[in-house]
Amino acid sequence: MFVKSIDWIDEEAQEAEVIVSDGSVSILCFSHPFKKNVNDILAEPIHCLDAENVAVSEEQVAYANRSNTTFGYSICGKLADKENKIALLGNIKLCLEDAYIPDSIPEGSFIAFDVSRFDLY
Repeated sequence: MFVKSIDWIDEEAQEAEVIVSDGSVSILCFSHPFKKNVNDILAEPIHCLDAENVAVSEEQVAYANRSNTTFGYSICGKLADKENKIALLGNIKLCLEDAYIPDSIPEGSFIAFDVSRFDLY
């Protein structure tokens, strides 16, 4: 995953709206402080703020659909690491650290969930 584009909210304060992509899927993230450049590779997962409604998905294809809010999305991705709450949206790593993931969902399943914002630290 990499930085596709940067829209500075306040460059001096290092506050930005950042598009992160894996080449197929792209998501809008909020970042502060942001110290990367376009095309920089990102290794750390993107954090999901207010991730909720986690459920097994009938869909077996990753997608990110924007909601009516500025940063909100409905997501479908693969639960790659249940213990650390890591999901993959294509090759974009997402961390659902505060989300409730039902025990009945096995690692490797496709899951759907809603997120109010993606944060890039």
